[in-house]
Amino acid sequence: MNLLYRLFPDAGRYAMVEATYPRLTLAAGTCLVVGFFIYFGHRDAKDWGDKLFGNVFLLQALALLVYGTSRATHSVIAERSDKTWELQRLTPQSAFDLAMGKLLGAPIYAYFIAAALMPWAVVGALGSTEISLGRFLSFYATLGAGAFFALSTGLLASAYADKTVGGSTAASAGALLGFMALQLAFALWTLLERSGLRIPFCGLDLPTWAFLQGSLAAFGAWAFAGAKWRIGRDLLEERALWRLPAFLAFLVGYQLGFAPTAPYTVMIAPAFFCYFAAVLHSEPLDHWKNWLVTGEDARILNRIPTWLSAWLAYAALAALVALLGLGSRSPSSYPLMQTAFLGRDLAFLQWCRFTKSRNPEILALVFIGLAYGLPLVTVGPLMGGRYAQVVALFLPVPARDGNLAVNVVPGALQAAAAFWALLVALRARLRS
Repeated sequence: MNLLYRLFPDAGRYAMVEATYPRLTLAAGTCLVVGFFIYFGHRDAKDWGDKLFGNVFLLQALALLVYGTSRATHSVIAERSDKTWELQRLTPQSAFDLAMGKLLGAPIYAYFIAAALMPWAVVGALGSTEISLGRFLSFYATLGAGAFFALSTGLLASAYADKTVGGSTAASAGALLGFMALQLAFALWTLLERSGLRIPFCGLDLPTWAFLQGSLAAFGAWAFAGAKWRIGRDLLEERALWRLPAFLAFLVGYQLGFAPTAPYTVMIAPAFFCYFAAVLHSEPLDHWKNWLVTGEDARILNRIPTWLSAWLAYAALAALVALLGLGSRSPSSYPLMQTAFLGRDLAFLQWCRFTKSRNPEILALVFIGLAYGLPLVTVGPLMGGRYAQVVALFLPVPARDGNLAVNVVPGALQAAAAFWALLVALRARLRS
């Protein structure tokens, strides 16, 4: 406890509250009794070791992925709801210290429950003829990576939650993420049972264990980094330009590992992340003034609005993907079309903010729904055989018989119009 408090004071604070001796004693006794009843129920079966290990493993996953994720999701939300977040900001802790403290401290009781069940898992593995030492370690390495991903995602959601969220809403959000994580646990269990399955990735034939562990750990690291950066914003730490573009590049590269010969679908998920980032980072007009007017030092690049840096990075990645896909059966214009329409949507979102629209995010979502949905049910069906060509004017769906200009120009013109309207609104706000 003392070492934990010295390394991460916030984790030590959680430990003093959550890991009291009565609670630890109760958890240890309960785990002992539960493990005994599981063993007693399967002791006469030939595969009693497998059943004991399987049930205990799922209980550990339940503790970590449901209860632990719920606690991580509730961490920052509870601090803001209880009005103690401002006090933590005044401490000398860095954003990393606070984020790691909450990742280690908030689910500390879940960690103890999983550890208290471990002796029964060892007994089950020793009584099994199917579970070798290597497979035992692989199971728990995968569970550890899955828990890291789920807990980090919960912490990320908690860091980005609105200050008014709290109480039952926070608990419900944590429970929802937790049960989603539990579904992940069952899916992992099913996949891991197929020990002979291998996954092709980046030209390699990887074992299922290695692929799942690496994927979960990598995405968990990005989720934790996102939570740390959001906490750092509250601590007034300087933002670095490379963060979101680096994640987009990672996401595109990860997907290209599966389909290097038909790469165009890999730009869909990054487009959603770009838009989510734009919604979550609503830089006020003062931010734009500091960036455009008073930004005279080298840090001006770090002050580029989040949605603009995300879109520029997306455009660069889309151009690269289009070049990589030349010669394949998929149309090379798709990522470029997606870039144009994404730019239009992001510019319209910022225009709604500059024009002081009520609920600009909702208005932008309504616009996107109408812009993409109406042509499918109105204009397109009226054109008969030219349906694909007409739809390509309103959606990032390339016409197969259309060239690059025919597919890209309509979206580019709409994006240019949206950026022009945004520039006019920005000039009007700066003059006022």
